[in-house]
Amino acid sequence: MSGCCGGGEHDHGHGHFDETAAAKVRMVNCVKFGREMEGLSEVPWNNDLGRRIFNEVSIEAWKMWQSQETMIINEYHLQLWKPDDRKKLYAMCESFLFGGGLQPPPEYVAPDAALAHGEEHAHHHYPHG
Repeated sequence: MSGCCGGGEHDHGHGHFDETAAAKVRMVNCVKFGREMEGLSEVPWNNDLGRRIFNEVSIEAWKMWQSQETMIINEYHLQLWKPDDRKKLYAMCESFLFGGGLQPPPEYVAPDAALAHGEEHAHHHYPHG
């Protein structure tokens, strides 16, 4: 081991920094944005789609998917330990990242729209008890 920190990647206040951490940035030609951008540091899923995402999707596009993913899991009540639900999620991910995008579920109301809708009907009359 070299140095006081065993050759780690972090500066612990000793004035030196292992520059290999900075060299780990991967660039990909992001399919979502159509330009070279920083890529993921690891394969997100251990399947063909995960490897394709690793090679063709930027960190920024992946973050966009992750916000969609949360909505999809909640709205479709997906249970990711079930193979069929995982397949649905993977298909939606592929459509979002590599296809024309996603349509929200039919019953989905965006949070802003729900708030606006709630304000419109905020004058409900309830019996005082």
